Amino acid sequence: MYPFVSTHENGTCILVCYIDEKNFLDIDDKELIINMASGFRTCECYEPEMDKNTSLIICVKRNQNASVSVDKQRRLEDDPFYFKKYVLIHSEDEIQELNLYLKGSDDFLDTLKRYIYDKDHFNSYKSEPENNQLYSVITNLTTKIPILPLDASKSYDLLDVASHFSEKYDREYTAAKRTNIERIIDAINKYPDDETQNIERLIDFSRGLAAIFEGSGI
Repeated sequence: MYPFVSTHENGTCILVCYIDEKNFLDIDDKELIINMASGFRTCECYEPEMDKNTSLIICVKRNQNASVSVDKQRRLEDDPFYFKKYVLIHSEDEIQELNLYLKGSDDFLDTLKRYIYDKDHFNSYKSEPENNQLYSVITNLTTKIPILPLDASKSYDLLDVASHFSEKYDREYTAAKRTNIERIIDAINKYPDDETQNIERLIDFSRGLAAIFEGSGI
């Protein structure tokens, strides 16, 4: 168990615990976290306010049933009690490959970010995830460890979610189709809820939508 106490925010800590996959699976979820919390409270650096300001990173060395470990990982991370929990499941080969990649680096954080932002690395992982252990472990690190913030504005040609859908929308729909979609949304938003029992208004509303669809090519 390794506590890393913040020098900038009082009472804030990142607690890193290592455990092999067999023990991770054998120990009951609640018992596992209680044991870690109890051990943390015996540390010299512990302060009572850390109970609500600590992020717990559980590093699990994979050597058993990976799918079962992932199920437990989700349960622990979704559990709102005790710490904010992150479970990092890794293999020995992944760690060795990561150490080799970082060897000689003067700035680990910058090196990790540059790798994860590289579009070629992403495309390679997307096409053959089983053959890209390095991308897998770096992705896990950047999503599980709070001190590794990702800045989408500096991603090398990778799009954030909003930009991705905007590009897809612009590519697949002409200006005319977008206008008609917006007309449909506007018509639906303007139709009052209290008119749902007025059959004449409902018929007029349906005819209006039908006219938009007929001329839209949607």
